[in-house]
Amino acid sequence: MKIEKTTTENNLSDILINLEPQDYNEEYHKKIKQIRQSVNIPGFRPGKAPLSLIEKRYKADVLSEEIIKKAYDLFYQYINENKISYVGKPIMKFDNFNLDKDTEFAINFQIIELPHLDIDLPQDLELTKYNIIVNDEEINDVIDSMTNKMGQIQDVDSFSEADYVLLDFEFELDDSKINKFVSIEPKKEKKLKLDALKDITIDNSIEINVLDVFNTFEEANEILFPNEQQKLDTDKKIKLSLKFAYKIEPAPIDQVLFDNVFPSRNIQSEEEFRQSIAEVVEKSHKADTINSIIKQLTDYLLENYPFDLPKDILYEQMVQINNEQENGLTPEQISDNFDVFVENIKREHYLNIIAVKYGINIEFDDYKNLIASEYNISSDDLENDEEKKQLVDYMLEQLSKDSDALDDARNVILVNKVYEIVLDKCNIVEKEITYLEFSELNKN
Repeated sequence: MKIEKTTTENNLSDILINLEPQDYNEEYHKKIKQIRQSVNIPGFRPGKAPLSLIEKRYKADVLSEEIIKKAYDLFYQYINENKISYVGKPIMKFDNFNLDKDTEFAINFQIIELPHLDIDLPQDLELTKYNIIVNDEEINDVIDSMTNKMGQIQDVDSFSEADYVLLDFEFELDDSKINKFVSIEPKKEKKLKLDALKDITIDNSIEINVLDVFNTFEEANEILFPNEQQKLDTDKKIKLSLKFAYKIEPAPIDQVLFDNVFPSRNIQSEEEFRQSIAEVVEKSHKADTINSIIKQLTDYLLENYPFDLPKDILYEQMVQINNEQENGLTPEQISDNFDVFVENIKREHYLNIIAVKYGINIEFDDYKNLIASEYNISSDDLENDEEKKQLVDYMLEQLSKDSDALDDARNVILVNKVYEIVLDKCNIVEKEITYLEFSELNKN
């Protein structure tokens, strides 16, 4: 057995597995003997047919299966021993085998390899740690959202009265009649000129130019054609109709609300309720802070440790993988977001390299602690509260059954651990900021 690896400039690697008889003969003959014991051949007692006859009938299927299996085993063994990272699926290629005559077989695995990089975290690398302030305005927004979700819905007839509406945008585009149904929250919508819509009612539609409704064509297309190729680019007439509208009578801030939102906290006052909300929001903001630091770090690494990937092959693999999924992305969606996907692959690779370099390991207890944190369960609770311990164990069991969720959890743990390394190694500049300011900063 001989294994050879070659890599092109864009990190497309070929791993060639050359198999010799000693690599597969033992398993092959074992399978042939198992078949001999299990099949009925006319003229022979069970298990007594000549091996030569069994081989004549089954050699091709058994040998090809064992060769492919052995090649895959050796491929993954080589990958693990040499600590090779790759993205996508390995593509197996081989010439047609003559299984009656050939005894040596060459099987090639093509992979999109993620390169080994010697990454340093310089002490003078300046990263901003945004400490996001939780203020009364943000807490009030959260409470408003909660009371609206638990409030009473009332149908109304006009746009101006409504908290939620469904609008029908009717217009012609490329000689075709288009109807786009869009749900919006008038009190929060920023991309529509709301004054122009105030006279719309269930019984009264209006005709109006595109730019009298939207601020820009770009914003019009974001609302009317998300993830679509069609676009509006002329200030034509559109007809606007109100299909339904309703307003919400918010739920009262009372004990029922406290118990629904925080069933395990025994909250007795609005002050305690606001404090609990502040704690939840602070937890969310900590994640925002961490992700901001990691983005700044990987921005630096993208600039200083660049590498290329074979985009055409990667695109084809993404399309194939999503075609096999029930709710996978379309080729158009993959194409529109492809550069972002590639960039995220690189960012994750940088984090994995840092994890190896600085000895970061992800253990079973890390997953357990992550779940406990999501449910606000402390380490003391895990030791002393059997009900909470059972909840964490149950959620951990469910997590282990979902490979995608497990990957997401691993990434969260990895990001948190790299964050701690970065705080220790780099020049961290702290800055207090509101969440609104933070959001605006990230838009830019």
